[in-house]
Amino acid sequence: LGRDEQIIFVDIMSRKIFERARERGVVDFPQEYIIIDEAAIFLQDAELNTIFWLHLFFVFSCSMLIEFVRKIKLESEESTGKDTYSWYFGFNRSLLVYALLVVVSYSLFMLTAYYLDLLNWVVILIAALLTIQLLLTIYRHYLMPTKKGEGLLILSTLLAYIGLHLSIYFTISGGA
Repeated sequence: LGRDEQIIFVDIMSRKIFERARERGVVDFPQEYIIIDEAAIFLQDAELNTIFWLHLFFVFSCSMLIEFVRKIKLESEESTGKDTYSWYFGFNRSLLVYALLVVVSYSLFMLTAYYLDLLNWVVILIAALLTIQLLLTIYRHYLMPTKKGEGLLILSTLLAYIGLHLSIYFTISGGA
């Protein structure tokens, strides 16, 4: 078969397998497996693959931000288990590493938005404002390390996380 015929054949067979699986309903273990030799032939859009990986890394970086910020503690709040980034890196260095993670996350967001063709002034403004407020909160916590500042940093991180994801969602769905 030629390449186009191979693609059509795999598409038709995949649909048949899917329909059989749907008719069977939920099962305890897999009933059929699909092994496709030279699977790259059947990837329809390489750009979609790029978008998928960029978005995956963006989500991962946002999750890392939440994980990291939870473990930046004041010296007086450190546990005896030595299980925080502030214990491992020191308070100031942990804030620096966190700020670098914020920049990486922002960059991945902008690349994802670019590949999704979502870069308009609203998305850029929202992303810039959320990132700037987060960096300013980090700087404030560096200058005045308090328990309240720690909570503000966590809240700021969650706000940026939610805001960046919602800006993608509403732009894709036509809300922005």
